[in-house]
Amino acid sequence: MNQGCETIAVNNLFFAYPGGQQLFHNLSFNLDAPAFHALLGRSGVGKSTLAKIICGLEKNWSGKASLPRSVLYCHCRERFPLWQTIRSHLDDVICPSKRNDIKMLMQAFDLDSDLLVQHPGTISSGQHNRFNVLRYLLQDFDLLILDEALNNVDEPTRLKILSEIKSKYPCRTFLYISHHLFDAISFAKTLLILKASNAEVQIVSRCGLNLSQYDPAKATDLASEIWKVINNA
Repeated sequence: MNQGCETIAVNNLFFAYPGGQQLFHNLSFNLDAPAFHALLGRSGVGKSTLAKIICGLEKNWSGKASLPRSVLYCHCRERFPLWQTIRSHLDDVICPSKRNDIKMLMQAFDLDSDLLVQHPGTISSGQHNRFNVLRYLLQDFDLLILDEALNNVDEPTRLKILSEIKSKYPCRTFLYISHHLFDAISFAKTLLILKASNAEVQIVSRCGLNLSQYDPAKATDLASEIWKVINNA
């Protein structure tokens, strides 16, 4: 694996779980950096596994990959330490120079300041996922993978967060994994559509609208095409 590259390039990727069916067969794609991209596909096609390969959590693959130096993986199943308050945990994982940005992002993410003194078990799952994204945004990274990271967040807040990410981090690269098709089409520069391992072409690339604000009217025409790609073998 080549790290420290400006673009993201995966070539001739093969992967199978031990003793299992092959998941990826000769998978190749390229993504510009910096940019906001999206990875789409039906459940079970391997989106999270591909994300783990990109960020180095999954080792048993073959092929070539050229990736940014610092890649972080944020997903909705992560949990904060139950014995710490939200504030004490954020202070542990965020460098001092960025701690002043905590309240700025909390305001953008519709998180009240009094939540900082609470423990993770006393906040909702949607609030937890917003804090989880926040703690990753305030770390150093070149590529941040958001794997269903905004699950259980209401639609208006989710769209506001995506818009904030695009406006505040134009020099970073993101890969947004989601089943919210209109979100992905509106915000992403590139839509990677992953298909099952028996598909003739397993990954398809389409241009997104790359907007700074959600626009379902503009996304509607493209959505029908993307649905066809997702659902056709």
